[in-house]
Amino acid sequence: MPGPLKNLGWRRGRLREPGAGEIEIEVRAAALNFRDVMYAMGLLSDEAVENGFAGAGMGMDVAGVVTAVGPGVAGCAPGDEVIAFAPAGFLDPRRHVD
Repeated sequence: MPGPLKNLGWRRGRLREPGAGEIEIEVRAAALNFRDVMYAMGLLSDEAVENGFAGAGMGMDVAGVVTAVGPGVAGCAPGDEVIAFAPAGFLDPRRHVD
């Protein structure tokens, strides 16, 4: 629910295999950027962000290690260290739910 930042908390998420042209990153660092803060506080509606890159979620600035690549990915392989803009960058694969 939007509101004060003290209401932010962790919850379990779901991972899926990378699709065509996608990579999976084990996130080692993620930033809470201004867009995330505005969204969390209810200053950006779902409609304002739903068609954007990150969608109606938080944590798109990340750094980490590639753990899997989807079909058609070239120039990036498991083990590569990367910085990226990625949707759901706060998703922790160690908290994976089947």
